[in-house]
Amino acid sequence: MVKDVVLIIFLLICAGTDLKERLVYNRVILPAVVFGLLYAFLSDGIDGVRLSLEGMLLGVVLLLLPFYLGGVGAGDVKMLAAIGAIEGPYFTLHAFFISALVGGVWAFAYLARRGKVLVILKTFFWNVYLLLQGFPLKGLSNSFNAGIEGTLPYGAVLALGTFLTYVSR
Repeated sequence: MVKDVVLIIFLLICAGTDLKERLVYNRVILPAVVFGLLYAFLSDGIDGVRLSLEGMLLGVVLLLLPFYLGGVGAGDVKMLAAIGAIEGPYFTLHAFFISALVGGVWAFAYLARRGKVLVILKTFFWNVYLLLQGFPLKGLSNSFNAGIEGTLPYGAVLALGTFLTYVSR
């Protein structure tokens, strides 16, 4: 029960700051990680801490490539790691996939509302064609993002995807 309350409060705070300020704060993430590790130790001992650490590591690994490609921020990576510390690796993996689906729907709705879906699809397929013709990936992300105004608050997406994962178990 305590773990559930902490998770929900953590998700609400992260979603709120990401939507309002486009930031997920370390001062929110660090206590969540400490709580996750401490709770795991108190409830399951060393095995619980191992699962908590595996969840953290998985959270980082899952968002490392998107981070390096510029698709998510460092706060988003640390947020998923904190979710992993609280819930462990299995939940974290499910939350990651549900969040990816939520993010896809959110991004599509965002682009559709601004009339950019066709521009983005055209740019995407043109870039795929260029890639298949042997042109390097370098610089393709800039042309893909050229038609997008603003960015997706992925911390809020993670919060919603994690909440949906939580209520579906």
